[in-house]
Amino acid sequence: MSVRKKIAIAGLLVAMTVAGCLWFLSDREDGIAGSIIDNDTYFRIIDKGEGKYLYTIYNTEGKVVREEEKFREPRISYVDQETIEIFNSAGTAVWFCVYYDIVHDRFSEPYECPAAAKYQKVAFLEYREAETVLVIQDMFDPDICYQEFPLDFGKVVLPVVSAEFKGEETLLITYESGDFYGDKEKTKILTWGEREENADLQEKIPVCDIVRSMDFTVKEPHLDITPEENRVYLEGYLKVLKNEIPAIGEVEVKYYKDLWRAGSEFEELLKEKATREYPYLYYYDDLDGDGKPEFAINQGCMYLFKYEPEPDRCIILDSEESCYFSTIVGTGLIWRHDGLHANVVRDDLIGLDKDGNFEDILRLEEGVNPKSPYFEVGVSDTSFQYVDEMDEAWKGLETPFFEYQDVSEEEWKELTGPFFEMVENNAVLQKTLEEVFGELLEE
Repeated sequence: MSVRKKIAIAGLLVAMTVAGCLWFLSDREDGIAGSIIDNDTYFRIIDKGEGKYLYTIYNTEGKVVREEEKFREPRISYVDQETIEIFNSAGTAVWFCVYYDIVHDRFSEPYECPAAAKYQKVAFLEYREAETVLVIQDMFDPDICYQEFPLDFGKVVLPVVSAEFKGEETLLITYESGDFYGDKEKTKILTWGEREENADLQEKIPVCDIVRSMDFTVKEPHLDITPEENRVYLEGYLKVLKNEIPAIGEVEVKYYKDLWRAGSEFEELLKEKATREYPYLYYYDDLDGDGKPEFAINQGCMYLFKYEPEPDRCIILDSEESCYFSTIVGTGLIWRHDGLHANVVRDDLIGLDKDGNFEDILRLEEGVNPKSPYFEVGVSDTSFQYVDEMDEAWKGLETPFFEYQDVSEEEWKELTGPFFEMVENNAVLQKTLEEVFGELLEE
């Protein structure tokens, strides 16, 4: 072997060694050793070993604006394109979150167990001697926004079941109001600012009339593609299952193997390719009405994927825990049934809004405790897209995310009859892996 070749090989080995070392180091020149857990333009998390973690926050100029070492692994994620959440666990059922405003280069105070965060607002509980209140305020300056809601929270450690900002002045919250967890749940829509001024208008929303006018006709899936195009889509969804391309959610980008309550090894799926039972059944059809095939899995959490051939990427159209997921009903409709909560049965109908996003359009809640039965019907701002005939008077209504109305048992049967008839008698066919991908599995 010539000297020149020996030098070239030696140089290659050195380069490979350096590259391997850099995997353990940041791409920034700070000399900190450890394995990188997460690395982004504005943050980085390093596992230093021996139970120590180091996270770093960078501003838009790439300069370090905060760096802390923790003994529990922190989690950093985007609230939106301008805001980062730094999540730190403090033990069982206790955590603290700090928010970083990328645009204005500022940090918030730490919030204990925040219930929701969005639009640079945060919702959290404040425990006082006489009562517990829900506080909603601007993350960085309470003088900009500060609201208190003294709800009838139950005497449990964490009474908030779920909370989500549905607009800059709207929060949807479900919470425990009984003395024991699971004793009694309530769901409310909270509004403030200009929304609060329109409260009298919102109360006049004719919920029952809207439900009576909803069109519960099922649209059958219909693929409008050539066999060659179909193969492109199948190959794309196989890439997802093989972790060759990521699945993109609203903010986070994750591979199939990283999806919560999903991500079975492809070899395992291949072994069960002909199995016709959970969790080895799939949806593959036109599930959003565009004539192109979508792909859905249900392995503990349901994920509805949409592959886009031109940029060669996949996005998540919808996801939900499978315990709340029942079936895809025709094109563009999902039925979720929740019978797990004590004395309460919930049914949701999710459909497509005008922008092609899956949103709640009908929510039904039945209290089945013999001592206090009740029936509740809810419509959303997307419901009007599903009414058969639009009443002229409704066009002026400013609907919140959800408006609820209590109804009698007789009204309940009248209103919900068409809905249950539709969802219980119609379902998109689920298929085995072999039925979906066929000979591509052999290739």
